[in-house]
Amino acid sequence: MLNAEAIKRFFEHDGFFCPFCQSENNDIGCDSDEIDTERKRTMECYECGAKWVELFELSGIHSVLAPTDSEIGRIEFERKGYDV
Repeated sequence: MLNAEAIKRFFEHDGFFCPFCQSENNDIGCDSDEIDTERKRTMECYECGAKWVELFELSGIHSVLAPTDSEIGRIEFERKGYDV
């Protein structure tokens, strides 16, 4: 059973260990699912057989590549139905 200390340790190790048997072994598998804006991952420890679900949520965004002003103008022009 999960307790507060096990959950705290799980977060301290960035989720890279089993919260049940505390194995830091890399023998942990996962299946990912996405439902609307929620992403979850079903995890399994191959050492003790425990299974759990990890939940992820969007916490922000970071710009990697922004369009130039001319690209934005072209997009707006096309949205209005004009040929480029």
